[in-house]
Amino acid sequence: MVDGLCRGWAFMRDPDYTRISHKLLPKTFHIQEFRNDVYRSMGGFARKHKVLKRGKTLDDKLFFEFRWGYFFWLHRANEFELWGDDRNHRGWKSVLKLIGQFDEDFLIPLVEGNASTEEKLLFVQEKVLPSYGMLIYYLRYLCYEYADSDEKDVDGLRRIFGVNHSVLPGKVLDGRREIWGSSNVV
Repeated sequence: MVDGLCRGWAFMRDPDYTRISHKLLPKTFHIQEFRNDVYRSMGGFARKHKVLKRGKTLDDKLFFEFRWGYFFWLHRANEFELWGDDRNHRGWKSVLKLIGQFDEDFLIPLVEGNASTEEKLLFVQEKVLPSYGMLIYYLRYLCYEYADSDEKDVDGLRRIFGVNHSVLPGKVLDGRREIWGSSNVV
């Protein structure tokens, strides 16, 4: 693992995107030692819901969800005023809070209480997936605003991810047209 860290293959950041040491990695598999990186999850669910698409190049594939997750984290307070409609931003924040409550109130007790596989699957099917679907409903508008904006540089992307550019990978899909990002995507 340490070798992978030195080569930049591991993403060692805390919830505020500050670099952390490999010594802070969990030592056991107790769920309390892990955290749900909800912002990275948004990148994956945005792909699943056909809002984002990975490109074909290695640069577009590596840490795709993490880079988009950083973008979502960066715009969580709308400091850059990229959310075109404040109602979408408020809706997104509301669902984000709901997902955090699910983790605390249901998921951790479910796992710690040795719930059956069926109970865990029902939780995912009935709570997690619909919540992320609602989250992506609002989040897609932030992606559209980014894709339509003239300024594509994302503050801190180069420094945090060690890439040689500050444009997000892949492309934004809006159902009507494809909006290209940093590379050619087929």
